[in-house]
Amino acid sequence: EYPDETEISWTDVGLVDPLFTVFPNLRALHVQGGHIQVGRLPATLRSLKYETGGLPAGTFAATCASSLPELERMEIWFGSDYYGAATDPDEIGALLDGKNTPKLTWLGLKNGQIAHELLARLIGTPVLKQLHTLDLSMGTLTDERAQILIDKAEARIAQIRSGEKPPLMPDANAKYAAEFVVDLDQIVEPMNADPDVH
Repeated sequence: EYPDETEISWTDVGLVDPLFTVFPNLRALHVQGGHIQVGRLPATLRSLKYETGGLPAGTFAATCASSLPELERMEIWFGSDYYGAATDPDEIGALLDGKNTPKLTWLGLKNGQIAHELLARLIGTPVLKQLHTLDLSMGTLTDERAQILIDKAEARIAQIRSGEKPPLMPDANAKYAAEFVVDLDQIVEPMNADPDVH
């Protein structure tokens, strides 16, 4: 986190690709600062986050075009043009069919002036259907686009209530336990005791 006396966009991160040769098995990448740039991301990533006040043109396109077969969570902060945000909403194109990110279930398109334009491009796409979570927080979303989300949610709830299309169910071979037993004699790690609990 950035201290109060500095701002996130004042730091020039630049190209992060050299990190990928040092960390060839990188699973999580969180880049915080201004002017974040990437070429091709490593296929080993499972979690990706760009936290910025201004994402430059091309960074989101390069991210979406990267083959990320293990990626489950992507969080992109776009920021404001006042702080250098220059992402074109069409940069999302390579993400829409879901082929580069088959395991993606959590997508955050946050802190952006283009939230409503990104949502317009997402609606009805294969990648949207594979998501469990779509986070558009801190962005500008028009009433019209918000209403589209509300209408789709209400239609889906109606399908579930009527029995027309039941809710998603676990796979037939899924195994769940209603209860479990913890054998404290088998725990080898020391437990931290709360001094306030007696």
